[in-house]
Amino acid sequence: MAQVSERYARALFRVSEENDSLERDLEQVIFVRDELDKDDVQAYLNHPGIEKRQKEVFFQEAFPEIAPRLLDFLFLMLQKRRENIIVSALSDYIELVNRHFGRIKARVVSALGLEEEQISSLEVLLSKHLDLEVSLVSEIDPEVIAGFYVLVEGHIFDGTVRTQLNEMKKRLKRGNL
Repeated sequence: MAQVSERYARALFRVSEENDSLERDLEQVIFVRDELDKDDVQAYLNHPGIEKRQKEVFFQEAFPEIAPRLLDFLFLMLQKRRENIIVSALSDYIELVNRHFGRIKARVVSALGLEEEQISSLEVLLSKHLDLEVSLVSEIDPEVIAGFYVLVEGHIFDGTVRTQLNEMKKRLKRGNL
């Protein structure tokens, strides 16, 4: 299903690009995506007993200020019975726009919370290394033990004690320390 949501995201991206409104649409799409990602809204949108017209009215009332092209996109998703992938398509769109402007999101996972200046330093370091503007989201995982790892587009930069201990364990089992 991810491929389907990506196709819709690319189509919306092209429309935004043609209208020279990528940044403006991005702000609105983030807002809409966050609102639609709520459990009660998802239950409403995916409920088979609720008519398409009622869902259209919901969109019009919930998002009276969004650009007509974004509202048309939401209506298209309803028409094609793709309510279940609207949030995914909007997330894919956000990623496409950010990528277009040389920005990516990454996750840093540590045993303890990182300070803002540590996160900022990591963002600067990763931005230089990847030649992209990196925005980090910090998460806490006590199983990390100490250190941290960063997840960037499927790549892991791992500096955790847990990984170092696991590597040492493997070397000990092989008999070469």
